[in-house]
Amino acid sequence: TANAYSCGDTKIVIDHPAYKDALRRVGAMYDMDNNIIALSTQFMSQRSKNVQRFIFAHECGHYYLKGGTEFEADAYAIEVFKKNKGKLEESDLQNICSDIGPDRCARIREQIK
Repeated sequence: TANAYSCGDTKIVIDHPAYKDALRRVGAMYDMDNNIIALSTQFMSQRSKNVQRFIFAHECGHYYLKGGTEFEADAYAIEVFKKNKGKLEESDLQNICSDIGPDRCARIREQIK
């Protein structure tokens, strides 16, 4: 569950009404102004555990990078995976890539090698 995740001193919220519209579009986000990672149960439940971990690590990357670009947050998530001996399977990559553009997908595939 998302409650098992932590990221510095960020607050983690699930299906919070303040983020309802944004989460309908993106499924997960980091609100830098309020130091909150918001997650959608519907969005996350449709993804494998590995993809859920990648998404959370990506949002956590935005926290540690004080915003950062999507590419930088992806790179952070990949480093977290490598550090924790995790492995993104091809099915995980396909799922991630279906949510993002081809440029980010290509970079992620290159960085996980």
